Amino acid sequence: MGLCADGPNVVLDPGGIHYGEVEPSDVDELVANIEGGPVVDRLLRPIDRMELRMAMWMTDADFE
Repeated sequence: MGLCADGPNVVLDPGGIHYGEVEPSDVDELVANIEGGPVVDRLLRPIDRMELRMAMWMTDADFE
């Protein structure tokens, strides 16, 4: 999907928010966003709706 170059990636759904180049030090801001706080603009990356659907499908897939 071309997202690996921006990794580590975090995709929040619902909402379709894609964060890229996430570091451990960013976790508190991301959790705050999940809890209703502001979007972390410096990590925000554009994402195509089809890429988002593929990412969500991949995370729900059973790889065993």
